[in-house]
Amino acid sequence: MTARNPIRCDMPPPVLLVPPAVLPVGREEVKLHCRLDGDDEDSLIDGLVLAATMLLDGYSGVLGRCLIAQTWMQAYTGWCPQMPLPFADCQNPQVSWLDHAGVWRQVPARAFEIVRGARGDRLRYLDGFTAPALNADVAHPVRITFTAGYGTTPADVPAPIRQAIKLTVGFWYEHRDLDPDKPPAAGGALPWVADRILSPYRRVGV
Repeated sequence: MTARNPIRCDMPPPVLLVPPAVLPVGREEVKLHCRLDGDDEDSLIDGLVLAATMLLDGYSGVLGRCLIAQTWMQAYTGWCPQMPLPFADCQNPQVSWLDHAGVWRQVPARAFEIVRGARGDRLRYLDGFTAPALNADVAHPVRITFTAGYGTTPADVPAPIRQAIKLTVGFWYEHRDLDPDKPPAAGGALPWVADRILSPYRRVGV
């Protein structure tokens, strides 16, 4: 890559553009796991499933990865030959840059590729790409949008992760009355079995 701007790749936290359409675990399978009949506790179960998913999923999740497919945008202060992405398994990247006239333009998809790595994905510009001059009046004139996640359905999420969510919801449900001021869900506690199950799926930071 030939750069017309200093190579500086600072990046703020990514922004979620399109959230996942479904949760990794459904209400009925959680109720079966918890041996619950009837629908009196459905609202509570739904809330616990959402809380357990949020504890694991996305940029702030403890796994450091996305579960169900979702669309994110990562901004950058400038160009660099390999631009770090915040997740593994990134798909369909689109690179945009802001020109001097304040118009967002796209880099052709043939000009870059995704490089997979143990510490996360990177977007690498191919030989022959010349980085355009950027608008100097904004802090982050380069953006990459992409999808991340195991797939679009709960079945695409690895079974151990789904089991860990059910174990966590079951633990929170069973101990929901221990401390009215701070139930387990509010404390973000994972039962030790779920924590062990999730260990192989925790991504090391970039």
